[in-house]
Amino acid sequence: YGEGWDFGEVYKNARGTNATQFNVSGTGIGSFNDRIRDAILGGSPFGHPLQQGFITGLALEPNGHDHGSASAVDHMLAVMKDHIQVGMAANLKDFVLTNHEGQEVKGCEIRMHDRTPVAFASSPSETVNYVSAHDNETLFDAVSLKAPARLTVEERCRMNHLATSIIALSQ
Repeated sequence: YGEGWDFGEVYKNARGTNATQFNVSGTGIGSFNDRIRDAILGGSPFGHPLQQGFITGLALEPNGHDHGSASAVDHMLAVMKDHIQVGMAANLKDFVLTNHEGQEVKGCEIRMHDRTPVAFASSPSETVNYVSAHDNETLFDAVSLKAPARLTVEERCRMNHLATSIIALSQ
């Protein structure tokens, strides 16, 4: 298993076929699932650090960051739900779910903001779900940064537990 990221000088197989999330599909080689991590916590490594997600208070406990209108926030949360649902099913391309619009779709039909499919795996062994650490930040670091400053340590711990529970209950 490994980091199947597609960026930088190797973006879109610029230096030959790379072991990216989509290229290793069907090989049995696992790749870290950044999609579930980003939906659970909010944002991405390239986004604003205060962007909230499913467990960090988006829509319910705003942190003061401008996430857009109330309808935009509701839509973001609904899309994150779809990403988490696919992630909990091992990010399988052929997993069928009912999306936030009430349509039955496959995991590969759920899209990221850049129109890349969320699901990349052909079997559960090809997905490594995680949320607990990223680029020198612990899960509690990310929760503390994204959650509103007024929340207590106990409330932040509950967010932390919810994040790890989603991963624990995932395939």
